Amino acid sequence: MFAFILGLIAGFVTPHLDEPVARPLARGVAKEIPVEPNEVRLVSFMAALLAAALIAEIFDSEALVGLTFGAVLGYFATRLVAAVRRAMDTRGSID
Repeated sequence: MFAFILGLIAGFVTPHLDEPVARPLARGVAKEIPVEPNEVRLVSFMAALLAAALIAEIFDSEALVGLTFGAVLGYFATRLVAAVRRAMDTRGSID
């Protein structure tokens, strides 16, 4: 469960890591590995997932599937919540 929560947090904070983490990292490796502008979010996601995996390893949590599933849900959390709200609104307006 701990790894799942770490994954949720990592996925959720991914967009907030673009400027402070991903862009400087992309500039740092630009000579060896060119990073396209549309790949910056992926670099943020990888950094967040790596940090979550390191924290999970420190606390001896071996739930890799939970970490991965939580990260995917966390990454799409705002979109999932919006979709559920739209579904609830349309269901409520039909009555």
